[in-house]
Amino acid sequence: MLGILIYDTSSFAQPIVLQKLSSKSILQISSEEGFYPDSGISFDFTDGIDSVYRDKVIYGWTPDGKITMYAYYKWDTILNCWKAAYRDDTEYEINGNIARKNLFSWDSTSADWYLSRKIEYLYNDSNDLIEESQYIRELNSIDWELISHQRFNYSYTAHFTEFIVTSGDNVDTTAKTELYFNEDFQLILKRISLRNKGNGEWYFSSMDSMKYDENKRMIEDSYYSWDATNQEWNGNFKTEFKDYLNENVTLLFYYSWAPSTRTWNLEAKEEVGYTETGKQNLLRGYSWKNSTFWQSNYKLLINYDSYDNYNLYSWYSFDEDLNDWYIKNRTYYYYPYSGYVGYKNIQPESFKVYPSIVHEILNIETEKNRIIMNLYDVSGNHIRSFSLAKGMNTIYLGDLQSGIYILNSNLNGNRFSVKLIKM
Repeated sequence: MLGILIYDTSSFAQPIVLQKLSSKSILQISSEEGFYPDSGISFDFTDGIDSVYRDKVIYGWTPDGKITMYAYYKWDTILNCWKAAYRDDTEYEINGNIARKNLFSWDSTSADWYLSRKIEYLYNDSNDLIEESQYIRELNSIDWELISHQRFNYSYTAHFTEFIVTSGDNVDTTAKTELYFNEDFQLILKRISLRNKGNGEWYFSSMDSMKYDENKRMIEDSYYSWDATNQEWNGNFKTEFKDYLNENVTLLFYYSWAPSTRTWNLEAKEEVGYTETGKQNLLRGYSWKNSTFWQSNYKLLINYDSYDNYNLYSWYSFDEDLNDWYIKNRTYYYYPYSGYVGYKNIQPESFKVYPSIVHEILNIETEKNRIIMNLYDVSGNHIRSFSLAKGMNTIYLGDLQSGIYILNSNLNGNRFSVKLIKM
């Protein structure tokens, strides 16, 4: 009989960043109903077996889903151990604004983190960021050195926002961002300008232009840079959002800019698939080969557990010689289902479960009749189901292995869950 339950969090992973031509990513890391991964690990594949560690991330979350910690580790193939790389801790104000970011480095001598850099934020009454200050300090030092200070000044109209960023106390190093919105208050133009240090005049730097359809869904996003010599805008890249399934885009085209003809050239496309609940489970990437045919490049498959949480990302590349896919790496996610990381450990007033640490018998009292309960392990595997009658119910769990389990059901259309520890 175990009195302490220990998990090896070195076997799970961090979020994947989509390898896209565009700066935008349609894959969003979302966690409905309070499910948040607390750790994970990525594996590279060797001969079809995910046997090589790549990197690992440990997370921390607020109960409402804001990230409070992101600790990143790399696998040392020579020493066969994890080596800490960096850690970011985030503190929030009561209203949800980021108050401070603490950035840690790893001290191999003391085998511990040390705070090496911090960023502090200040807001006005409208929750607009008005100051951002960054500081650094050396190991074992108590003195902070200010390395950058930015001030943000805002102006508004109904469909326009402008903010000027001044670095330090030098007005010559100033940037300006202009945001234009349509009648639906959707962003249609973002333009950045810089100030000439010599004459103090503004000159364009870059521009991002967005278009939407009659259903208020984005159909085009184009990014340009300013050619000061020829006094004209040159395109960098463009994304077209072609097909939608409800609010989810299923087809995207990517273009690059041809300076000689000043036109957009088709470069690549991505096809996106979704589950019945609207979560992304597929991404296929193609390149437009020799402007004649589509060549498969990469593929992403996303798996979900019984709680509808993403728990496995699998990346594939395409072998043109073999005309077949081969897997490159996988990322596994771990969910502890604990109240600390945001799991909704809820019991209705008409429902009582005790004790929370079970040896053999679990007691469940309910005012309802014919309640179906489902028991899962922490990997999301369904263990068993049973029906409850009104009043006291005793459930025998003595045959289960020691560990953490999740008991859940639906009551009046609302799902609730209870965490149990089996000793």
